[in-house]
Amino acid sequence: MKFIILLGLLPFASSQQTEKCDSTKFSHCNVALGQYWNVDTSNMWNDINQLNQVMLSLMKLPYSINNYANICNGFANFYACLGPANIQNCLGLVGQVGMGRSPQDAYAYLGFMADWRFKCGAGFFAVYESSTFTSCTQSTYVNYNTDMGKVVVDYRMNITADPNNACKYAQNLMDTYATIYRNGACRATNAADAQWYGCESGREYTNAQFRHCQHSTKCRESEFCECHKNKAQFSFPAKTN
Repeated sequence: MKFIILLGLLPFASSQQTEKCDSTKFSHCNVALGQYWNVDTSNMWNDINQLNQVMLSLMKLPYSINNYANICNGFANFYACLGPANIQNCLGLVGQVGMGRSPQDAYAYLGFMADWRFKCGAGFFAVYESSTFTSCTQSTYVNYNTDMGKVVVDYRMNITADPNNACKYAQNLMDTYATIYRNGACRATNAADAQWYGCESGREYTNAQFRHCQHSTKCRESEFCECHKNKAQFSFPAKTN
């Protein structure tokens, strides 16, 4: 089975930048990404809601592993096209702010991509061997997306008003994500594993802005997901035919 490297590239997006984003290169790579996914990606780096809508459109019934592989391989190709310098200068915090985005909006993008780094890494291998778990996590993402969006809005309001308690609000977001995944489409078949999956998804999102919170925020580990952790450090399988 073919493997593609993604996780080694993604951390560059959180680094500081010293040069300007190569907008021509970025546009070229983004067009290629849209062609790979067969979707319109023209505005998704200007509006995070558009990026979210693209992800939703790629979660197609019957919610198989190919959906995750298609999304993750698309991101892998995109990052490989950009190269480390442009990942840093176009998608890093300072790079985004330098192009006119507010710090909060920049962190929202960093959090979104960190969440997908989890879904394409440890999260991918957690669901990979179970078609049921694969399907129910995607169904939850699609059908409870509005609920999770409201959680993010509340979280962002709270950390803006009270940044000193950011870790508390991060844990609240993680716990709420965990509950949504546990009680969503996975409730009858993979409730405990889904709780872990949702919590880790939220943890990666919040760690993108408040890295220090990783020392205090916690997720309840499931035996199923614990045994898959060491498999998901650097790569994930390509889409199967």
